[in-house]
Order: sequence, then structure tokens, then C-alpha cells
Amino acid sequence: MKIMVLIFSLLIPLSSWAGIKEFQVDKFKLKNGMRVLLHQDNRLPIYSLHLWYDVGSSDEEPNRTGLAHFFEHLMFKGTVKNVEGVYDDLIEENGGSNNAFTTRDYTGYYVEMPAGTLETVLKLEADRMVNLKLTKDKIKREREVVKEERRLRVENSPFGLAFESLFQNGYAKSSYRWPVIGSMRHLENSSVADFQNFYDRYYSPNNAVLIIVGDFRKSKAKAWIKKYFSNLQAKKISRNSDGPGALSSGGKNVKISKPVESKIIATSLPGVSVHDKDAHALDLLSLIIANGKASRIYREMVDGKKYLLSTDSWNYTPSGKGLFLLFNTLRSGVSSKSVKSKLKSLISELQKKGVTSNELKAAKKQIKLSSLSEFKTLGGKARGLATNEILFGDFKRMFIEVDRYEAVTLAQINKVAKKYLNVKKLNFIEVGK
Repeated sequence: MKIMVLIFSLLIPLSSWAGIKEFQVDKFKLKNGMRVLLHQDNRLPIYSLHLWYDVGSSDEEPNRTGLAHFFEHLMFKGTVKNVEGVYDDLIEENGGSNNAFTTRDYTGYYVEMPAGTLETVLKLEADRMVNLKLTKDKIKREREVVKEERRLRVENSPFGLAFESLFQNGYAKSSYRWPVIGSMRHLENSSVADFQNFYDRYYSPNNAVLIIVGDFRKSKAKAWIKKYFSNLQAKKISRNSDGPGALSSGGKNVKISKPVESKIIATSLPGVSVHDKDAHALDLLSLIIANGKASRIYREMVDGKKYLLSTDSWNYTPSGKGLFLLFNTLRSGVSSKSVKSKLKSLISELQKKGVTSNELKAAKKQIKLSSLSEFKTLGGKARGLATNEILFGDFKRMFIEVDRYEAVTLAQINKVAKKYLNVKKLNFIEVGK
């Protein structure tokens, strides 16, 4: 798990440690299956509203990738009832902000708005949940935007290329293997019917979680939610046949020849699901290996200007099986062969000899500090509620998650290191000339 704010949309939950206390959350479900979580906090005249859908790129078909992410754009392009620009104008006129993100497992839409605008926002969210107007012209316009986004984030980015290749080679027959943003070919060829079918299949109240945190009155919020959402019809949700699928056996070496300022060597090892008992120990292990100046690879390969300009590691734990990832930027003149050899040596040493008690304590502290920082804000609290409710069906996990990290013992983390840090299963992705 990457210990930073949702760069890859991973879980960074809240805990009850060190002054962060469990707060009151009202949870209820409408008759159509939509789950609602409300936390009233009237200290500041703002609120954060998140509407997350249980659909991501892993729900796409192999020959039509990129649809889930494309809806980040289309959901703001008008409905049968409200023309394009109505939602954006409301946000701009009130000094609010909005955004969206897509992962392999789910899609999230969120707004930060001043108090007093909640009813209008709820009305617009309910409208676009079922009344989105998809036209050839809108899709054509947004297609060019998404294609440019892909060029910027993937095709012209060494890290983007490496990240995409890690997933292609880290998974066997799995709907996790293709990129969230989709392939350029599929972006070009997807039709109005493809988008309409995807929307009709997954955008429904029984496939969504609504979270509101901040300045509002619960009685009014509940009345508005029932008014605008309760009459929306539930749908039968059918997932594709591939599913998250299996991991590859590893041991691959891939070279992507591209002119870059600094070579990238990225690696992956077979990992675990967020639901797995070893997930917390692997999260901590990723911090110990290559996250921060005290980490093993930083000390041995970055400090002192030896092999690398930078190194970073995280444990990717989605709903299905995940990957243990490591990214390294090489110094000029350093050979790829020497870097790969040194990485294998360090990982093998960690597997055989284990981590120290001081390293484990430092990693736990890192988790705690990250959680404290993330959940100072209304938006951070809303993200924690949404993530835990989507992934686990239980938002209350966020209040004990850091305690789960604290409970990991030295014996447990070293057992996990022996189990997963198998250098024979390393996939190496090299980007550069």
C-alpha cells in the first residue's frame, strides 16, 4: 500500500490512535440498495460529498478498455434534464471544487462545497446517475481529451510506461492486466453503444455509496436523499467473466527502448488482496524496503550517489490479488545489469535475514503519521469512509486499521518476507535507451 494520498487510489484508513477518535456516522440503505453514510460536522461552513460507484477498469471487456475512466469526463457533460455546464457552473459560482478518479475496482466522484448548496448538489447527482445523455459529438470531443491524457501520463512518461508494463506482465488472464486509462486503439474505436451499455450496466443506486461529511443538518440531508434518490430503480449488476484473475509466475525481463533523461527499472512480485491476512505486514515491508531515507534500498543504492537517483516501493492491494512494486531511477552511467544485481541481493538478504525491530517501529510510525495527516480534513474522512465501505462493506474498519498495523509482530513480518520476497519471481521492467 502506497502511503500517500490516493495516487493509485489505494486504502489509507483512519485509526483511533493518538487523539484521532471514532466519530459518529449514520449509515442507512435506501430500498433500491444505495448505501448512505453521513457525518455531521458544523465547525466550518463547508462539506465534502463523495459518490463512489462499485465499478472500475476490471469490469471492462478485454476488447473495450478505458470505458470506466472515460466516464470521469462524460458525467459532467449534461443529462436529459440538465444541459452541459450546469453542474460545473454551480461549483464555480459557489467557489467549490470537484474531481473524480478511477481505479481497477471502483470510480469516485467528489465535490467540496460551501454549506447551503447540498440539496442542489444531491439533485444533480441523482439526475446524472440515471439520465446521462450520451451523444456521438460529446464522446468525440472527450475522446481527444482522454487520448491526450494517455499520451501525457503513459506514452510520454517513463514511469507511466513502466507502470503499465508491470501490470501487463504481473498478471496472467486477469482484468487487472490492462491500464485503467485504456488502450489508444480502444479509445479510438469505442462507440456510443459501448458507452451506453457500460453506463446502463453499472451506474445505478444499488452499485453506489454516498458519503457526506461536514456542515449540514442530518434530518434535512436524509429527507433530500430520499426525495431525489429513492425513486431511482435498482439494476441487476453482472460482472465480466475474467474478473481480477490470477497473477503471473514472474521472472520476466522486459526492455522498453525509449529516450529518457534517466533510466527507470521497475520491479514487481506477486502480492495479495486487501482482504488477505498478510496485507498489513506487506504494507509495512514496502516502507522498510524503499520508502524514505531510512529504507534499505535508499541507504544502500541512493545515499552517497551510488546507483540510483531515487527509489520507491509500495504494496498494491486491490480487491483481487495485488502486486508488490518497486520503482528505481538510475544515475547516469550506471549499468542496468549492476542495478538489477544489487536489487536482487538486497531483496534476497531481507528475505533471509528479516527486518529489525527498529525498522518495524519506524514503519509503524510512518503509517500513523500518514493517517493523522490524511484525516485532518473533511475530504480525508469522506475518502476513508468510502474506501472501507466499498472494499469491505464496513466503514467502521477505518477506525481500527492503524491498530492492525500496530499489531504486526517482528516474527509475522519476517515470515511474510520469507514467503513473498522471492527474487526468482521478480519481473523487471526497464525503460530507456
